[in-house]
Amino acid sequence: MAAPTVIPRSIYYDGVVTETDRAKGRAGVPDFTVGGTDQITLSAHPTTPFALVVKKGTTSAFGVTAFVEAADGSNLVVQCDSNTTGTRWDLIVAHYDWQPASGGPSDLRVINAGGKQVPSTLAVTPGMVVDQPLWLVRWTGNASAPAEYVDLRCFAGNGGMMANSTLALDYLKKPGACVRVGQNLWVYKDAGNGQWAWESTSLLPARVDGVPAGQRPIIKTANVSVDTNAAGDFYITHTTAFPNAMVSYVVNDSTDPRFWQPLILKNLFIYSDRFRFGCRVYDHTGAVMKTKTGLFVSYTAIGY
Repeated sequence: MAAPTVIPRSIYYDGVVTETDRAKGRAGVPDFTVGGTDQITLSAHPTTPFALVVKKGTTSAFGVTAFVEAADGSNLVVQCDSNTTGTRWDLIVAHYDWQPASGGPSDLRVINAGGKQVPSTLAVTPGMVVDQPLWLVRWTGNASAPAEYVDLRCFAGNGGMMANSTLALDYLKKPGACVRVGQNLWVYKDAGNGQWAWESTSLLPARVDGVPAGQRPIIKTANVSVDTNAAGDFYITHTTAFPNAMVSYVVNDSTDPRFWQPLILKNLFIYSDRFRFGCRVYDHTGAVMKTKTGLFVSYTAIGY
């Protein structure tokens, strides 16, 4: 057998691992994340003009985790430049620097974004300098508090990633990336001819007749055994409310040799709580089936 070709260097065996090794050799771990959805949120400072309070938490990029809080455990404050006229978009980033002898420190920086965008000029050189986009804020006129916030944070966990704005896709694009934003799943995939692009797939269920476009349908199908009451009615109680519900039933009598032939249903009713549905049952002769046991119901309930 021919001799194997040796790979000159691998990391994470025994031996020394440098900070640059850790930044560059992460084997599929997400490039960026924030510690939780309630962390690194922004709000206008209550007394200082053009200042932003950053709720404490953690940010992570290329193997480095920054504990974004003051020495006493309080929230940090980011100061932006004043704005007197027009509109300016500022990008708040976590900045990581591996170049000093012992690495770091990390810091929060404000970058003029030049518009509602993630600038393509951001530093992304793992092991040297990286900027992690966190928020875009819009300043208008001489107002000392932002007129608009755009959340660019991303949250990675257990093999998945979520973000709150499609603008975050600008800095998350990497072959194989898969990010959920709202009701869409975005995959960065081969678009042919050596080009890569984001492709989205809606996570909303397919269109259902009777449910308006854009509404998420609630669909329940089941087979159950029911009994009728003294009026000949039965009802089924669901664990989920079905507002604007449409219900269809097929009822058979399991004690009748003609079981295959559906019974006659009338007076379909839906209780106001939208949890209970039912109807009155008649046999094949047209007689009301009062206090009847052993009826078999197949039903579909659709709401939105």
